[in-house]
Amino acid sequence: MEGQEKERQVISAELHDSINQQLSTAKIYLDYAKANENERDELIGRSADVVTRAIQEIRALCYSLTPVGLKDMGLEEAVEDLCLSYSSVGKLKTEYHYGLGGISLTEDLQFVIYRVIQEQMNNIARHAEAEFVRIEMDYEAGNIIVLISDDGKGFDLVTVKEGLGFANMRNRLSVYKGKLEVDTAPGQGCRLLVKIPRK
Repeated sequence: MEGQEKERQVISAELHDSINQQLSTAKIYLDYAKANENERDELIGRSADVVTRAIQEIRALCYSLTPVGLKDMGLEEAVEDLCLSYSSVGKLKTEYHYGLGGISLTEDLQFVIYRVIQEQMNNIARHAEAEFVRIEMDYEAGNIIVLISDDGKGFDLVTVKEGLGFANMRNRLSVYKGKLEVDTAPGQGCRLLVKIPRK
């Protein structure tokens, strides 16, 4: 319940701080265009660009709430589709390795793993200034291993506090006694390692 409440707060903040602000900006452009005939075409063009970005963010937010295909395709293909959604628009080059073939995963556990990967991909796209991401899933010594590494700017774990995204990941993983480790430093990218005990 705590995790769900935090997710609602994140969604509310995303709607207010990002999408609402973009639509407000578009309205300002349009209002100004009404009174300035000489700049009208340019202002309408700017407004259209802002509205397009808002539409894309709404789609991404809807996708994050209901991961299309996870039930139908399974975890392997759903994560592949997630990677494609970033690489196809030129945001990130991705490399993906799935080594959990033959490992039985409940639907709930697949959902948790997917959400963790999705959250970290979102973090990377928004904050890391990365060009490349590698996602690896394997089974080692009785643990499901998920490793997500990027070549971004990294950050100082001592001075930078973990945000709600990391808290949500830890909350989800705690149900399965899973652990999350972050290895990063300024200028050295970031490695997020997940271990979930699973016999």
